[in-house]
Order: sequence, then structure tokens, then C-alpha cells
Amino acid sequence: MIKTTEVTRIESGHSVKVIPMMHYCIHRFKVKFFHKMKCNAFEFEEMLLEKKTRGQPGYGKWAIDDRGCRTPNEGVGDCIPIARCQPILNVLLQSFPLPEHIAEELQLYSCGVTETRRVKVCCPYDVDTLNYLILPSTRTQASKNSVFNHTNLALLPQECGFLQSSIKIIHGQLTDLFEFPWMALLSYRKGNEIDFRCAGTIINDRYILTAAHCITELGKTTLLGVRVGEYNISSPTDCVEYLPGDKICAEQYQDAFIEKVIPHPQYNSTTQANDIGLVRLAFPVNTSIDSVQPICLPTIEALTNLVFDNDKLTVTGWGFTEKAKKSEVLLKVDVSVMKTEDCQQVYKRAAPKSLVEIGANQICAGGVGGDSCGGDSGGPLQKFAEHFGELRYIQQGIVSFGTKFCGMTDIPGVYTRVDRYMEWILDNIEP
Repeated sequence: MIKTTEVTRIESGHSVKVIPMMHYCIHRFKVKFFHKMKCNAFEFEEMLLEKKTRGQPGYGKWAIDDRGCRTPNEGVGDCIPIARCQPILNVLLQSFPLPEHIAEELQLYSCGVTETRRVKVCCPYDVDTLNYLILPSTRTQASKNSVFNHTNLALLPQECGFLQSSIKIIHGQLTDLFEFPWMALLSYRKGNEIDFRCAGTIINDRYILTAAHCITELGKTTLLGVRVGEYNISSPTDCVEYLPGDKICAEQYQDAFIEKVIPHPQYNSTTQANDIGLVRLAFPVNTSIDSVQPICLPTIEALTNLVFDNDKLTVTGWGFTEKAKKSEVLLKVDVSVMKTEDCQQVYKRAAPKSLVEIGANQICAGGVGGDSCGGDSGGPLQKFAEHFGELRYIQQGIVSFGTKFCGMTDIPGVYTRVDRYMEWILDNIEP
């Protein structure tokens, strides 16, 4: 049973309010004070356990080893305790008692119980799967509070994503040397060899945004560190000569050790869902020089929930070229965005037995003429757009996966959509 109350305590004969948003739950014959989400979870658990003891079967379909399950809408998920399932917790965050139709819908995700009789649910990999159960007023308010007014928003610099025209335009030519100063390289050791296998982007002087698979699927390699300020990986000092005797050089690259890696907790290597991660550097890199600058993220409302269909966005990296070898010099390519529904069909035809699901948290682009490739994993898909009154580069995607060969006709690359993970990014960065 759950009751709503303002929690109070008595001090020297006076009643003092403590936490007006807390509620008390009579859970397993004990009175406990919790946030409403936890009370909702307790009530939901008890309802499911009661149905189970009455002989009603569970609805979720799950693998015996709990490593995978199918949701009621035939999506892919993991059979885990409710407390670890963020999509369902987002629904339980609403006011309670939970509306009956929502409770009935959530029942369909039940897939078993733990040894301690805690209910398990088939938790969908797509974090937005259950958003339709969130009441509009709750969803709107949560969106405003969780991203645009987030306390960590100040950790992302507004001075970001600049087109450095004063440096780049020399004798009427665009130089590539300082064009994308937010690019980062992740270095790995395998035996006695050190290689760059993934890219990322500088979002502030302590954090690199990349793909989760770049920091979790290491195989026999060890993630060593991050390099920023790089342009030509074969040259210790990067210079560009425009006319004989007329050249400009960048400061030497910076190599940084890693303090910790933060992959998305619901990243799944089978479905490629939630392929996003952060790397916290052991010390700040110098972002006051032209070759090392942060990229902008979609932190304002005008840059979120955009429809990119048929838009041209830019991918940058040192990935495999059409000659099947890595480039020594940073490359860029413009790719056209494909509609999500069309992309889903393309991949179903190309790999009908694959468990990969392409949804609203991803962007499909490329496949005709140019595309991002294996060596670009973790790198940015960026859009030139207005940000705080100026045109800046905004990172809208992270290179996640695609075909083995670049530029294959009608087979696009798939990118993790950054604006869908802004709350997670902000929750996981610190000064």
C-alpha cells in the first residue's frame, strides 16, 4: 500500500517539514519513506507477484540465461530487475497511484522473478520505447528540467564549434589544418604495437565523447589514452604549405592518459543499441589553442528533435578510404541522411537474421559515393547550424556501425543520435 504525505519530524515540540516530495510506502509490512518512483515500483512489483501467485503466467518472452528477451512489441531487451531498467523507471516517475492502463501495459514486460522475489522485466534496449506511456505534462516538464536546466550544463563551453575563418582562409583557400579541432584519437596497445582504432570528440577539456563499443569491446587490446590536436598522424608537427615558402603550422598534438571510461549502461553489442560513451581524461587538455577546441552539443531546444531526412551532414575521421587503408591525414565527407524507416528495411534485407534494430535514437546516413568506415568509429556526424546567434558545428551523431566496405550503394552508416542522450551525458560529467 502507498500513501502520499509530507514527511515531517518533531524538533523541540515543533513540527518541521523535511521533504515534501517524499511519500511513505507500506512495503512488505514495513513503513518506508521513498521518492514516488520507488513507491510506484514497489506497488507494481506487488501487483505482479500477486498475479503470479494466482497462477497467471508472465507475459515477457525471455532467454533461459536472461541475456536476452523479446518485449511485447517484439523489440529486443534484457530480463533484469525493475530497479535497473531506466525506460520503465521513467514511466514510474509519474504521479501515483499509477494509472490502471499504464500498469496493465507494464505487466506485459514481466519476465520472471529473482531469487529474492524481486520482479524482473524485459527491459528494452531502445530507451524511448515506453515514452508513449509518459503523460505529456510529465514528459514536457521532465525534458525542460533534465536537459535545458541541467546543473551540469555549465560544464559544456558555449565557445565551441567555431569555423575559424581568420586562420583558415589564406590566399583565398580553405585549409584543413584547423577545420575540425575537436577531433580526438583513441590509442590502443596490442602486444608491442600501438594503434589508433577509434575516434572521438572533445566536448570540454576533460571529456571525450565516443562510441561505447570503442571503450568496451577491446578484445586483446588495451585502451591506452587519447590524442588531441592531431591532423597528420605520420608527422610530429603538422604544417600546410600553400605557396612555396608560405606555410602555417599547428602546435604539437597532446597525448592524455585516461582517468575512467563511462559506457552507456544499456549498450548492447548484439543490437548496437545505446552505442555511446564518455572518456574522462586524467588531466585537462589545453583548449586555448587553434588545433584543440570543443565541438558544440545540441544543448538548446532549437537543436533537438530535428528531422534530418535528406539533409547533408559532415563526417570526419582517419578511416579506411576507398583503397581499403587508413588515411594519414584527417578526412571529411558529406553524407545524405536516410529516413529511419527506409534504413530499417535496407538492413533487414541485407542481414535478415541480425538482431540489430534501428530506431529513433539513431541516424542513418551515407551509402552513396562516400561514407564513414571502420576507422571512424566513435567520430562525429556534425551539422553546421546556428548556436547562440552564430554558425557553429553541432555534433548530432556518433559513428556506430555500418557495412564492411565504404560507399556501398544504398547501405548507409548508422550513427547514435546525440540529442537523445544529452541528459545521460550531462548526468555523467563532472568538474
